[in-house]
Amino acid sequence: MAKQPAPFPSREQILEFIQHSPREVAKREIARAFNLDAEQKRLLKKVLRELALEGSLRKGRGRRF
Repeated sequence: MAKQPAPFPSREQILEFIQHSPREVAKREIARAFNLDAEQKRLLKKVLRELALEGSLRKGRGRRF
């Protein structure tokens, strides 16, 4: 029996998680916090890129936000 993936978080939930983190977080940490599967991680990468381009999110050192 295959495990059901967690529902994908909204853009607002992702931003809230990043803003309430005590330090900068990487995509991997965001994916773990929301229990995302491989396909959802690809979508997360796209959403993070869009948020950074529109100015809602600032990219930190390396791959952190």
